[in-house]
Amino acid sequence: MHGPPPLEIVAHDSAHGRWTLVRRRPARRLRPWLIEYRGYLETGGRPVRRRELPVTVIPLVLNLGPPFEAELGGRMESLPAAFTAGLWQAPALVGSAGTAHCLQVDMTPLAARQLFGVPMAELTDRILDVDLLARGWATGLLDRLAGIVDWATRFDLLDAAFTARLAAGLPPSALVARALERLPHQPIGMIARDLDTSRTRLHRLFLDQVGLPPRTVCRLLRFERATGMLCSGWPLAEVAAASGYYDQPHFNREVRDFAGESPTALRRRMLADGTGVLDDPA
Repeated sequence: MHGPPPLEIVAHDSAHGRWTLVRRRPARRLRPWLIEYRGYLETGGRPVRRRELPVTVIPLVLNLGPPFEAELGGRMESLPAAFTAGLWQAPALVGSAGTAHCLQVDMTPLAARQLFGVPMAELTDRILDVDLLARGWATGLLDRLAGIVDWATRFDLLDAAFTARLAAGLPPSALVARALERLPHQPIGMIARDLDTSRTRLHRLFLDQVGLPPRTVCRLLRFERATGMLCSGWPLAEVAAASGYYDQPHFNREVRDFAGESPTALRRRMLADGTGVLDDPA
């Protein structure tokens, strides 16, 4: 018998604020679809704005505290109690008033397609109310979570809720799942040939199941790997090479495209404990 996965707790206390981040992997049966649970408690008392970088993960946030804000259409707007976002191609600015209390579920795009039952291209570069997508499912889940005080039991509840919800959805495309496994390692044309399909069909399926074309997803995977190494202190040339960029100029261009600034400037914004990328590191 396997016990529950262990909790990982990161406590941050600095001039930027005070918060605790609690992580746990989902139950083993959910790991093909769900990547990580995160609990977040912020008690710093001062407004905090973070840049959420583009990733290949779909977040679902269940907020038990004051509303978060996000920059939408050039201005900061309050977000619903339960919200999600599709894949983004630029950084998103998200803020809190200085206190926060929430859970986040990091999902694969295929899990989000199964959970919400809509083409993922409809979520791309957007933040949406989960209850509009899932017909009130998130409100009931929030009510149950609010009555639980410890993170481990909350994560157990998420295991049960997502097991039932995903079982009720249509299964995602097996072809896209196989293509995603190969995408970081093989050219798109070779993937299409190996899977006995056309690039056109693969492109169409990716828009439906993932939200972006295969080539853009490949670029995001490379960028995601690079940003995961930036806060490690590696020299930028080594980060570029290890992440699969052709050369330093290629690395610089891609980081500017997805982060809006140079790798050096982006690194300055990253907190060393991995708990965020500040909008203003000063």
